[in-house]
Order: sequence, then structure tokens, then C-alpha cells
Amino acid sequence: MLFKPGQTDSCELESSVVFTLWTIIDTVAVCCEAGEEWRRLTTTDKAPYELRAEEERRKYEQAMKEYNMVSIVSFVLVLLSSFAIIKVAYVISLS
Repeated sequence: MLFKPGQTDSCELESSVVFTLWTIIDTVAVCCEAGEEWRRLTTTDKAPYELRAEEERRKYEQAMKEYNMVSIVSFVLVLLSSFAIIKVAYVISLS
């Protein structure tokens, strides 16, 4: 039988499994209730949340563009430095 670090018997293991399952069940219940509340909202009531979601989506997309640009620039710099090293090695080999 597998035990978590510090557990010495199956009783502790069973109680941790029960607690984990209870936490999952509780989380699912909260999510279901939140979904029901959302469906009950009118379009007018949802508008501020949808506006905020759109703003956050734009921020995320901009951040990803910047991140990807940094990645591309880093790749190009590594590639150029590799070519420089190869060129230096070639020049040295000619000498």
C-alpha cells in the first residue's frame, strides 16, 4: 500500500482520500451553482463581466505576442552568434 510521507497507517490514508473527494465534490457543487447563477443573469447584468473578459483576453493576446517576439529575437541572436563562432573557427583554420 502506498503512503504519503509521514503517514504510518491506512487510516490516515483513507481520511486523506475522503477529504480529497469531499473537496472535489464541494468544488463541483460550487461550480454548478455558479453556472446556474450565470445562466439566470440577464444580458445587461452579464455585460460588465463580458467586457472585463474581453479586456483581459486582449491583454493576454498582447502579452503572448510580446513573449513570442522575444522568443524569436532570442532565437535569431543565438543563430547569429553561432554563425559568428563558425566564421571565426573557419578564419582560424585558414591561418
